[in-house]
Amino acid sequence: MDEMITALTRGIGAELYKPLRIQYWNWKKTFINNISYRQSNEMVKLFLHDVLALSLFNQYVMTPIYGASNFTEESSQMGVTRVRMGSHHIDKKFTETTEGITKQFYAINKNYGLKVEQLHIASANEFIEHWIGVVKNNVK
Repeated sequence: MDEMITALTRGIGAELYKPLRIQYWNWKKTFINNISYRQSNEMVKLFLHDVLALSLFNQYVMTPIYGASNFTEESSQMGVTRVRMGSHHIDKKFTETTEGITKQFYAINKNYGLKVEQLHIASANEFIEHWIGVVKNNVK
């Protein structure tokens, strides 16, 4: 049931995947307390877990990538060719790598019929109720 989070975090480095996976498992623990979640069938639960993984990946990986890419683009317009943040260089190679990640992420979202704007998480209960409502509306 946790294939999405595993697939999204494979190979991204411990500094990224550890907090993302911890947050994922913490959210899953809170799901158990939600009546709608407990009453859902396994396919709905799988969908919720997948969307949760996508939401957290967006928050922990995609948003920072977007910011770093914008910063790199603006810096290069000023003549800066290489920026270092921590142990990472944000340069052309970084941009090329992140473009691949971005394309794959958007392809997964498209496959699910999701827009990135829908991936915001306010609270566990709100998240569950919203996405269970989406599933029920699409089944009718």
